[in-house]
Amino acid sequence: MGEFVEQSLESLLPTFEQLSHVQLFTESEVNAFVKRCRQFEYRLNKQEKTPRDFDLYAEYLCDFLKLLKSRRTKMQYWHKLKLIDRPMCKKVASIYRRAADRFQGDLHQWEKLINFLNEHTMRRELAAAYTRALQIHGRNENLRREFALWQFFSAASPQNARTQILASLRLFPGSAILYSALFTIEIHFVEKVLKRRKFITEKRGEHKHGSDDSDEERVYDEEVDDSIMNLDVAKAVVEQAISAVSREAVSEHQCTWMSNPGRIGVCASSSREDVSRSRNTPVRRVSSFTQQDVVLPSASSAVRAKQIEGSGLIGTSNVETFPCFPCLQRRVDQKFDY
Repeated sequence: MGEFVEQSLESLLPTFEQLSHVQLFTESEVNAFVKRCRQFEYRLNKQEKTPRDFDLYAEYLCDFLKLLKSRRTKMQYWHKLKLIDRPMCKKVASIYRRAADRFQGDLHQWEKLINFLNEHTMRRELAAAYTRALQIHGRNENLRREFALWQFFSAASPQNARTQILASLRLFPGSAILYSALFTIEIHFVEKVLKRRKFITEKRGEHKHGSDDSDEERVYDEEVDDSIMNLDVAKAVVEQAISAVSREAVSEHQCTWMSNPGRIGVCASSSREDVSRSRNTPVRRVSSFTQQDVVLPSASSAVRAKQIEGSGLIGTSNVETFPCFPCLQRRVDQKFDY
């Protein structure tokens, strides 16, 4: 077991050296960080693994990345991102991927992997994660919808988005959220084409006349009859949805799903009261720290800033603030079961 642990740590050896070299962390902090990573690696190499073993390691590295970002902001040092931050992001992604592959039936593990990859714009790995997740959870409508929206908005591939959403509609012909996603794709596609047409038309006006632009004039002529640009496709989607979706599926009690690519299972609202309540309540993100460790935006930001300065927390901006390195280590000790 020990040789596999050391082999896994050797992949992060250049990162450990750079952390100490650029003086973002002291030598003692780097040594404590390596020691903690070794303990987590031993947990991942035991015979019987649990999802909690993977989650603890991944959350610890994620919190360390946020602490690293805080120190970069404090010191105004933004060099060697590819040598420090990127390898650690890949390490976290590999941990989430191992957890998802080992516990394939747990959709929550795939959600963690997809959300992390989307947050750090790892598009190639994210496309592979979506594909692998759909091979196992192919009957999940929301997962298929999110993949199609991600293909359109993030990957900039309208054709793949349409292919994915139409294939999903063949499996779920009465799905309201899939028809809503298809309508969103068609409307935003027309918007993109109009913006592109305006941009190219303005560019053409700046050039001198004399070149043969007959093809461009034919393609970008506003008088050209186009079923997509005339919203005929979007109208057909609405008509098909009205005839295919039952009234129960679009009732007031069904949750409306937000068009937020890369986020699985995000419910916009179930009632008007929930919406009004959520607007006045700060969103608390689940992390590996308790509520006393996380500073949330509020009206009394000045009071909270004084609390931060007195407690040794890093940063005083009106965003989530993460504790210092010793606090990070102590919190992990409380959750770590030896």
